[in-house]
Amino acid sequence: MANYNSTEKNNLKTLGLIVRVHRVKKGYSLRDLAKLSNISHTLISNFEKGLITPHNDTLKDIFKILELKFYDDPAISVKFKKLYKKAFKYIFFHEYGEAKKIIKEIEKDKEKYENSVEVINFAIILCLYYAISNIYSEHTEKYLSQYEVVLEFFSPNQKQLYYFIRGLDFINKELFSDAREYFVKALNVGDSKLNILVKDYYVISLSKSNKFVDARINALEAIKAFEAQTNY
Repeated sequence: MANYNSTEKNNLKTLGLIVRVHRVKKGYSLRDLAKLSNISHTLISNFEKGLITPHNDTLKDIFKILELKFYDDPAISVKFKKLYKKAFKYIFFHEYGEAKKIIKEIEKDKEKYENSVEVINFAIILCLYYAISNIYSEHTEKYLSQYEVVLEFFSPNQKQLYYFIRGLDFINKELFSDAREYFVKALNVGDSKLNILVKDYYVISLSKSNKFVDARINALEAIKAFEAQTNY
């Protein structure tokens, strides 16, 4: 199964990601937020990049201005990790009915996950489910555009899934050239085991673009890879 990124080593970056995403969503520049919070814009910038952890009082001031809560209970991550892995397994094997049950369970704690160290993984698993099952969700488009501004801070595996979801979204919109571009990006970063799933949809995008020779070559490669990893 695709690697799940340990949140412990990414806590600093995740905290910063939450702030940066909501700052941009509210239309604040770094200097705007600095002025409102009476905190150095350099400090805020370094915080958003995960380079430093501000004092608790400073964090409270920033979160208050952005109208945010932050859930730091480790039990939240423990629960989410189990649900994420279950949902991903069902999605990988195209068992969307079972995946839907897990996704609905995850969505019950939306506020907690969106305002915890699981914010990126939460958005990814939701977008992956809705995009791959071609079910319209207002969340998908919102998250894809919202988190694109912080893509540089994603782990390789998170980037891979983001690119894959983007490709799926373009397939659903019948923009097959754009879909191919993102599938290629997904194939060049992250967990190579996930490439089996990515190639399935890459082949579809090639076929829909009338690139039948390339589609056949990639389909054969995907079949061989799947047969070689029967325990995946």
